[in-house]
Amino acid sequence: MIISDVLMPKLDGITLTDILKSDERTAHIPVIHISAKNSIEDQINAYNHGTDLYIPKPFHPRHVLSAVENMINKYSLMKEYFKSGRSSLIVRDGITMHKEDELLLNKIIKFIEDNIDDESMNPEYYQILTR
Repeated sequence: MIISDVLMPKLDGITLTDILKSDERTAHIPVIHISAKNSIEDQINAYNHGTDLYIPKPFHPRHVLSAVENMINKYSLMKEYFKSGRSSLIVRDGITMHKEDELLLNKIIKFIEDNIDDESMNPEYYQILTR
């Protein structure tokens, strides 16, 4: 998690977020901005650039601590969810798909492997199978 001010010398927080979110190695890192720029337009702009949370100054330290704890808990729950069987999406060879699609793909692969040497397989054979 990165906590950054929006107004910084040399590299502002929005540009920092753009850099982080455009790199697949760092795009997943949550970014919290704390800033004296507290207009709604500034906040919307930050969110449009990938900021996960925007806290306007002045702020209470417990606000930041509570937000960080909440984000850590949320990301942990999401990680566990997507690793569990409750998630309907799976990744196979870098491709995201539904479990049902993987089952169908496995059936097709098995059918092909079982019948690869069958010279009678042709388009008409496929039509017989789909009736």
